[in-house]
Amino acid sequence: MPTNGGDIIRVVAGFAYRPGGTPQSNVIHLVDAGAGGITDANLLIGVGTFLEVVYTTVQAVQSTTYQYTTYSVANITQGTIIGTLPWPTFTAGLAAAAVDAAQVVGLLRMVTARTRVQGRVNVGGIPETNIADSILSVGVQAAILAMGTALIGPFIIAPSAIEYIVFNTTLLTFNLPVSAALGVAVRTLGRRKEP
Repeated sequence: MPTNGGDIIRVVAGFAYRPGGTPQSNVIHLVDAGAGGITDANLLIGVGTFLEVVYTTVQAVQSTTYQYTTYSVANITQGTIIGTLPWPTFTAGLAAAAVDAAQVVGLLRMVTARTRVQGRVNVGGIPETNIADSILSVGVQAAILAMGTALIGPFIIAPSAIEYIVFNTTLLTFNLPVSAALGVAVRTLGRRKEP
């Protein structure tokens, strides 16, 4: 069913360390920021294009052993699962160096105008050569901040547009980001317990 203006879209971008290796994912939320009318097929393909536009900023600083696997899309407003596809053209990072431990990531924070409301995007696959004393290299920092800039603003998927949002799943409200921030130290992901 086509989207309606204001529909919330849940996207799970999937990655792995080595083919068949440790999986990692980023869950992001988007909103149909226009009048709606995006068909399911166009939404699924358009989100893949959107993800590659955003991740092209960091692909060059991710190891070749860091794999782009699949992404899935769901319209949570309508309660429908749109589908899962492999990334359109991305298969792996482009930096020919060893990856640090799978749980070591750069943490991009998407800052909103609302106090203490931030989105978080983990950027994995960072080679050990780009980390010194737990600090990300200047090049990696710049790439991750460029990713944050790419997340802000509308992305056209005809006949409407989508926009990255910080979604509160408890209150079912969202905020648009106004800027991106980055801590220079790497972060360690904890393992989530399955419900």
